[in-house]
Amino acid sequence: MASSMLTLHPEASTVVSVDCQQKILSIVADSDTLAPRAASFVRVARLLEVPVVRVEQNPSRLGHTVPELAEAMGDAEPIAKMTFSLFRTPEAERAVKAAATGRGKQLVLFGVEAHVCVLQSALDALALGYDVFVPADLCSSVKPADWDFAMRRMCQAGIVVTTAQAAAFEFVGSADNPRFRETQPFLKQL
Repeated sequence: MASSMLTLHPEASTVVSVDCQQKILSIVADSDTLAPRAASFVRVARLLEVPVVRVEQNPSRLGHTVPELAEAMGDAEPIAKMTFSLFRTPEAERAVKAAATGRGKQLVLFGVEAHVCVLQSALDALALGYDVFVPADLCSSVKPADWDFAMRRMCQAGIVVTTAQAAAFEFVGSADNPRFRETQPFLKQL
């Protein structure tokens, strides 16, 4: 990863929500805090005009993105997938590529489960040349050990593992940012 891209820049970034669906979220660790925190992060990103892509694993069986997060995403239409890596579903890969076109190669991926869909998507994104950032506190797995080893594996692969608040403050960049005051309530919820 180039040294200039070690921090997130809103004009170079795309945010991707991976499988934040009620049937999955209800069984993972931190299920009560993940969706509200993710919604706050997405609201900061959208205030700073960072595009958001949302993918859903087998929505006919697992349902759709939880309402709180779906509302924060606004008009981001869900993209159904059956593959664990979103980049192995052509529609999802095209949606990410379209959102990132003309922006840059920074992807912020979050969701569930950390050791399956998030990990495989992050590794594939890295192989496709994206600079990948994963807020650890916006990811979860049923078993804490699976989450832990997913984060370790991503770090070892060269993916930047961060927190939602750190990533959001990198998007904002400065207290002089004209949107800083608007982002503050959401930053405090991270």
